[in-house]
Amino acid sequence: MHGRLRAPSLVRKDSHPVGDPQTRATFMALERTHDDLEELLLQHQDALLDRDFALARELFVRFDRGTRIHIEGEDGLLFPLYQARVRQRPGGGLVLFDAEHRKIEMHDQEILELIDALPADDARARRAVVRLIEAEALLKHLLDHHHTREHQFLFSGLDDVTTEDERRAILDRMAELARMG
Repeated sequence: MHGRLRAPSLVRKDSHPVGDPQTRATFMALERTHDDLEELLLQHQDALLDRDFALARELFVRFDRGTRIHIEGEDGLLFPLYQARVRQRPGGGLVLFDAEHRKIEMHDQEILELIDALPADDARARRAVVRLIEAEALLKHLLDHHHTREHQFLFSGLDDVTTEDERRAILDRMAELARMG
């Protein structure tokens, strides 16, 4: 089964990073990156269930790298603009977004350590995979909550206070970071 797995690119070659250049640029386009990263995580878990631990590790490393690049773009490009221009409401504070980013990075590191510790023998590997998937469930919960808050506060807030040209320039820069990563 794992031969059919193909990890998605974090930069879609079939479209402009903000959609069709003729349509309105929106920070909501960054949700496509969230979807692509989620797909990588699911493919990683498929490989775990197939007991293809090498592929599982490779896919999780790609997920981690893509997540870190995305966080770097948000931290460096979106957060300063959000802090300067958007009135922060309860549940949408920059401190909370930043804390979630650090938690996501910490969970990713812990999961990589669990992957690297997967035992070779079959009897112990089954339970180790269960523990790993349980740890990943915590990460998925954190990501779901974080992405919902980004949608409600960060992306919509920035869409409201930026010009079309600003949005296109920032989204193009984030796509460039992903290509270079």
